Amino acid sequence: MTQPSSQSPLPKKTGAKRPQWWAFAQDCIARLRATETNIVDLERCAAAGNALMAYDGGDSPKPPARRAASGMQSAAVTMGRVSSASHLPPEEWHAIAADGGDPFATAANGTTRAAIPLPLRDVILVARLAATFQNAEGWEACLQPGALTVVVGLEPTLSLGKLLTGDMLPNGWSTQSRAPRSAPHPVLQLPDRPVMEKELERLLHHPAPILLPVGRQEHLPASFGTGETRARVLVLEKVNADILLFALGVSHSATGRIDEESVRAMLPDDESLASLEAGNLAMACRAPAAQGVAKRISLMTKAAPPGVVARERSGPAIIDGATPAHEAVRNIVADLAAWQAGELDWSEMSRSLLIHGAPGTGKTYLARQLAEAAGIALVEGSFADWQARGYLGHMLAAMIKCFDEAAVKAPCVLFVDEIDAVGSSFGGDQRGMSYRVQVVNGFLQQIDRLVRTPGVILIGACNQISRLDPAITRPGRFDQTVRMPLPLIADISRILGKVLADKLSESEIDTLARAAVGKTPAELDAALRAATAVVIRPAAPATSGSISPTRNCSAVSPSTKPVTRLQPNCWCRDLS
Repeated sequence: MTQPSSQSPLPKKTGAKRPQWWAFAQDCIARLRATETNIVDLERCAAAGNALMAYDGGDSPKPPARRAASGMQSAAVTMGRVSSASHLPPEEWHAIAADGGDPFATAANGTTRAAIPLPLRDVILVARLAATFQNAEGWEACLQPGALTVVVGLEPTLSLGKLLTGDMLPNGWSTQSRAPRSAPHPVLQLPDRPVMEKELERLLHHPAPILLPVGRQEHLPASFGTGETRARVLVLEKVNADILLFALGVSHSATGRIDEESVRAMLPDDESLASLEAGNLAMACRAPAAQGVAKRISLMTKAAPPGVVARERSGPAIIDGATPAHEAVRNIVADLAAWQAGELDWSEMSRSLLIHGAPGTGKTYLARQLAEAAGIALVEGSFADWQARGYLGHMLAAMIKCFDEAAVKAPCVLFVDEIDAVGSSFGGDQRGMSYRVQVVNGFLQQIDRLVRTPGVILIGACNQISRLDPAITRPGRFDQTVRMPLPLIADISRILGKVLADKLSESEIDTLARAAVGKTPAELDAALRAATAVVIRPAAPATSGSISPTRNCSAVSPSTKPVTRLQPNCWCRDLS
């Protein structure tokens, strides 16, 4: 390794102190790295034909060969204790910085990442747990016989038991959803799903300690409201600047260090970081360097100017239709606002809508209204456009690109038109069956992908829903399926009134609306544009009281201003 130079740049002393939980988290990460190293070594042996049984983690105790957490000196801990030491000569340091790299994170051999990468989700969760328990003593308190610890904000999953067994529990311990009557080793009771009152009662009958993960405060069992359970209730620490800096030091550095001062300066406030969705955070962390991660997060959480926010929040008033489709869109806008405010979980809201109806009924316009009312971006695509790209591979690539764009622009509305163009894989026509099956499967795969992409509202539209493949319309793909009917008289009057309020009286607009019953909004719009074109086009002189051949819905009076005359079967207008 290159010998340090006394003239090498050193981290600036900003006065910032490590949080109390930092060293505890480093020990846990050292054990996580040891677990991953063991797994990689065993996989290499197995690939080489060595008959070894790979350690698969799980809820079983850790292999006895692994050292205990106490007294373990990890590379991260060692580097953290000499964080002011320079490990590169000045010329290398400045060259790396000039190229936009992070010399703090660059090892002497030029690498910027650890040889064995750790799962970023696990690293962040370990840091959040360490920050919640603060130190090893706080964690060990929940392992005492009879201890009952509740962590609010921690989702119960199977992977949680594996993580705690490998990285935080003492050697010889395991996690079980419910402790057996007798066990040869200590057990931490850790439910892998939300527990009901009866299930909790069964856990309480066993003296083994209980760690109860609860996703939301309102999911706490009713018995905790009595205050007699003597339970220790903690709230999982949210992602903040310290937790993110710690995680980036593990994931984006070969030395355990990053340029914390510059990264911290780029990050938004802790409230914005806490509101960042896990999917967006993972996307940001795909940047090659910690500074790039901070830039992406800053863009994702950048707030709009106050005036823009006020205009966006007043948007739902423009969705004033009376059809079920309009009502569904209004509900989505309301749910989206609640989700953005942190009042509603993404899994609890309506995230998709399929609208079907005759051409020209306003399906596309309604999707655009949704995006405008919610104040978010709109991404548009259609099966006709995708199929126009050429062969199957090109078509699927265009589809995936559209969904990729929506994921990057989240929160946004993704509007997919002409879904019925692909047909059904169960149709009677056997020609092109393989093509349709692959297109439908590709589309379903992208829809399922959006379920794991918080912030993307999917709106689909088609003319003939009977032509759609059953797999597209089944529950779970689109939350709601509604029909967009032809507009009623009230809707037509509202559409015409927006344009003609200063031209015609209410009674004239009402008469015109009655004559237009059965017309689509697209036909109304075309008639209005045609009437406008007639008005601005020079007309031949007309005698008093005669009807102009090019203006079949008006009569021209001797005065200089045309006077509108409504004809019995006319539903266009004359603009004066």
